[in-house]
Amino acid sequence: MDKNPNPSSISKGDCAPRLCLDAVELIHRLNLRPIPEVYELLYAYAAGTDEKIAGTINRALGENRPLSKSELNQLLDCKSQSSIKEQQLDKFSCQLSEQVSSASSLVQKAVQSTETLGATLENAEVELADIKDPKTLISIVADLANATKELGRDGAELRMKLNEASDQISKLKEDLEITRADSLTDSLTQTDNREAFDQKIAAEITEAKANGSPLCLCMIDADHFKNFNDTHGHRAGDSALQLIASVLKSAVRDHDIVARYGGEEFAIILTGADLATGLIVAERTRQSLADKKLTKRGTGENLGNITVSIGLAQLSTNDSTDSLVERADSCLYQAKNAGRNCVVTESSIPDQQGDLATRAG
Repeated sequence: MDKNPNPSSISKGDCAPRLCLDAVELIHRLNLRPIPEVYELLYAYAAGTDEKIAGTINRALGENRPLSKSELNQLLDCKSQSSIKEQQLDKFSCQLSEQVSSASSLVQKAVQSTETLGATLENAEVELADIKDPKTLISIVADLANATKELGRDGAELRMKLNEASDQISKLKEDLEITRADSLTDSLTQTDNREAFDQKIAAEITEAKANGSPLCLCMIDADHFKNFNDTHGHRAGDSALQLIASVLKSAVRDHDIVARYGGEEFAIILTGADLATGLIVAERTRQSLADKKLTKRGTGENLGNITVSIGLAQLSTNDSTDSLVERADSCLYQAKNAGRNCVVTESSIPDQQGDLATRAG
């Protein structure tokens, strides 16, 4: 994972013309074709509106190299899936709002029907007080009977329509929840996506500090993934990412959180785990993956194995999400420098030793 800040010094507050120029500059720096899809991707990166694409682009910029074809395809797929999911959420939200509005109108109609009957009854009461003619009595009674029948018909129709509206609202709420959950899931690996990770780690940090319980963060990066993709192709790369995700999910407890952080990067939030426990989980994960063999679908060709480097940090009382991720990221950087396929914890990095005294829990 690249630790250098974006060399363009782009901020969310920049004006649109500046962002356009930055996007064009990034297209040239990353050696990409200036097509609309690529321009839109780089504009979103420059504006800081899509954090899910930042890791891959930051890494390429930090290493001063072009963005590979496989990396670009993954980013475009991610952007496309995100756009589709946002459209689905908007659609279901709109339909739900329409159904609620319709139900509200039906209730208002019922109130008006009841008020109409009430007015009829009040008029009848006044007229009955002074009645002398039997024909008038018959007329009043007939009016009351008609009003009551009308209310009965309106009530039956109203109940039917309200039941239909209730069914529609329940179905739309269910669809909305499914779509919302899907919008927080990485479509390739079926782990949490970057947006879900950002939401959940903030909540878990708040809870851990409130309860005084420990929490660890693993930052995980596939070793030599670009070479693997370039050698075996994009589909084999996707299979490798799916394998990594499967192993990560199998290695942790049900309440731990596995997310695809971006590209070939993953993160695990280990709730209730101190550094020693986190190291056991990280080593188990690393070894389990190193033992797996990848084969090409259809041909059965042996593609070797995919290893990962892991950085591990424990939450401190002064940590924010950014500072915890940064320390775990530093450990991951050290793991890469140490030869890959290994776990590095912050306790083994000299300038982070002092932080260990202030760990939560």
